[in-house]
Amino acid sequence: MKNKTTIDIDLDIYKAIVQHSDYINEPANAVLRRLLNLNGEIVSPIHPNLNKSQSGGLMVKGVFLKSGLKLRKHFKGSLLEAEVHNGFIEFNKEKFKSPSGAAVRAADGSVNGWIFWDFFDETDGTWKQLETLRKKRKSAHNK
Repeated sequence: MKNKTTIDIDLDIYKAIVQHSDYINEPANAVLRRLLNLNGEIVSPIHPNLNKSQSGGLMVKGVFLKSGLKLRKHFKGSLLEAEVHNGFIEFNKEKFKSPSGAAVRAADGSVNGWIFWDFFDETDGTWKQLETLRKKRKSAHNK
């Protein structure tokens, strides 16, 4: 185990770290290691920016959906559920490479998967529209 220390940072610095995260719940230490090029971790040959602990997730349009991320939608009186595993979104025992692919199958029609699905945000224990992850990624790149 590496030596650790605690530092005090301004709220603005903390917000910047959160905005630079590649996936939901990425630890601040991992964000800083990546931004400061201090990673000595094994990287995925499929996605060189992903370390070993991030494998199994899915990168879609620059947004990393971590393995185990739960998705759901209340739709026409039913609760539809999907989950990210091994580079796919799994819904009804089928595998999809995008939220929209899974959503089109779930809705049996053309829909935007980023708006269709809600994800479980482990940081605050609430369900949020998947689009919030894409908006977070866009706002981080615009700064």
